[in-house]
Amino acid sequence: MGLRTVIQSKVGRIFNKGIELPLGAEQLHFENEEELAAFLRSRASAAAETLAAFKGMTAARLERHLARNEQLHKQVLGLLLQATESGSPVAEVWRELDISQLPDEHQWPAILFAVGANTELDESLRRLALECFVDFLRARKSLIVRLIELAREPQQTAEIRDADVLAAGKPARQPEGPAFQPLPKDKDFELRLREGEFVTLQLARWKVEIGLNKGIAEVREQGETHVLRVGETVLGRSSQCGIVLSRAPLDVSRKHLSVTWLGGDRVLLRDLSSKGTKVLQRKAS
Repeated sequence: MGLRTVIQSKVGRIFNKGIELPLGAEQLHFENEEELAAFLRSRASAAAETLAAFKGMTAARLERHLARNEQLHKQVLGLLLQATESGSPVAEVWRELDISQLPDEHQWPAILFAVGANTELDESLRRLALECFVDFLRARKSLIVRLIELAREPQQTAEIRDADVLAAGKPARQPEGPAFQPLPKDKDFELRLREGEFVTLQLARWKVEIGLNKGIAEVREQGETHVLRVGETVLGRSSQCGIVLSRAPLDVSRKHLSVTWLGGDRVLLRDLSSKGTKVLQRKAS
């Protein structure tokens, strides 16, 4: 960053002129950090231009795009988690990113380049930009997977509206309404399990299930099954957890939920997170 840019940035902050974000030839202005945060979050879903670019591709070609998307998603998420666990500034992540290899929907390469180059931005905004990009890649994956399904069943393609396909790429929403009950903070919540029935738990936006299978308590998450031992097991993104939720979004805490199996059908749940945990009431006692 040149001396002139540094001086302009500092003067802008002194006189509360907001935040300037150059995206190529376009110069975006945000009155405050909240406006910039809202802009970044608006880019977390799959873009219509993604659908336009991929429609009509063969399943084999879409699978190559999916593999590249998965590789990039794991790289960025891994770098973020590494920065989180080591306590390093997230700015170090930018040194590992090859901007030229990023998908250009929603102007993400320009956004990440501009955010990385702006040394005046708060650390939390830099982290938010990468978290939103990770969410975008996750939504993009869902869209590509849906298009692969349609490419393998071409007779259905004409009946599917673009909006229906894009809906597959929207970030998951946390469930609302009376069916889900928030767990109390730092207080045990007793759950009675029934053989063969699994209770849905919502850890921020990440769904897991807990239940009894032939008398053994299990936690199921994204197709994986984890057998619980009697006693306490912690679920979260940290590698120190008993059950590591490595694919969960970053709003899942490093240590999110304590699950204590007392043997038989009794389980104690304790929310350890900042974003909360919900349990499906109809299966809880």
